[in-house]
Amino acid sequence: MKYPLIRPDVPEPKFWINQLNSAYEESHFSNGGRIWQEFNKKVVEKIRASAAVGVANNTVGQVAALHAVEISDQLVFISNFTFPATLQAVHMAGGIPVICDTDDWSWEISLDSVKSGIKMFGKPKAVVVTRVFGQRLNHAELIDFLASENIELIFDSAAAFPLAELNKNTETLREVYSLHATKAFGIGEGGIVTGPDRFIKSVWKHSNFGFTSPDEFSDGNNAKMDEFAAARGIAALDKLPETSEKRKKFIKDTYSGIFESSGYRHIDINSDQLWSLFPVQFKQNEELSIFSNHLLQKEILSKKYYSPSMSKGYKGNAKMLLTDDLRNSENAANTVLCLPVYSTFTSEETEYIRESVKEAFEKVMDL
Repeated sequence: MKYPLIRPDVPEPKFWINQLNSAYEESHFSNGGRIWQEFNKKVVEKIRASAAVGVANNTVGQVAALHAVEISDQLVFISNFTFPATLQAVHMAGGIPVICDTDDWSWEISLDSVKSGIKMFGKPKAVVVTRVFGQRLNHAELIDFLASENIELIFDSAAAFPLAELNKNTETLREVYSLHATKAFGIGEGGIVTGPDRFIKSVWKHSNFGFTSPDEFSDGNNAKMDEFAAARGIAALDKLPETSEKRKKFIKDTYSGIFESSGYRHIDINSDQLWSLFPVQFKQNEELSIFSNHLLQKEILSKKYYSPSMSKGYKGNAKMLLTDDLRNSENAANTVLCLPVYSTFTSEETEYIRESVKEAFEKVMDL
């Protein structure tokens, strides 16, 4: 494919290979090595989170975070419009996922959907909010409600690493990020968990098989980030301002002004967020298919990223509960299409993709 969905921003070896000298000198490649400690420190300094811990990937990071808030055999509300990792993390941590609908505008789990879930199944031990497509929306109303009900809150912020420093209202939020190569902040494979210091210490314990002493262990898994991933993480973090600015330029040069017809929802082109993909919601799946097929003929790959939905896609044997109204999230799973976003591109490429996208959208408008 000439124009893939992803052009990874994994840092080249020349930017991180020398950092591994200390690991080889000390023969220390995992289990809290010096480079990993430096990476955690740099994340805290970068976004002003209370504390941070690098983990092997987003999924096991979520598992450790869920273990830290003790969800075993308890209800955990999650979105129907998310990636399978969110559901699988709840299963792996021993919780019972309750699939909730999303807000029609934000594509994210809402206070109304949480209240609806409580009415059906009772109060959950935790709610996992997926920040979709890099958005960092204000969830103050939901946060206040969950706090008043003593319900734990974790954000699956896989693609939504913050570009600006967190403020006093968000620096203690429990968030799990992905450093997969598909993300704008990518290192190949890896993850970060941030939150209050006590929570992060618990996450680290559960990431290290749950060991509480040499003689005892609790629930856990092996979620440790090794020194190689930490070195790539430091390099990618240093490069992030440059990467994000290039991606913002690509978005503006390629997609601005095209989808302004009423009813075609997309994130604001000027949104100050980390763009891994550019999502557009069509009015119906038929429109999406015509649009994506035209791009495919032009050798431009697009994808329905959070599809299938959790309620339609999961065919495993673990327990899963569904709320009775999932219409918004089911519609989003069928009508939201993600378009490529690059940090390395030429003006000729942006012009070609823009003209191809305009042609595809004109075919949709002619229906």
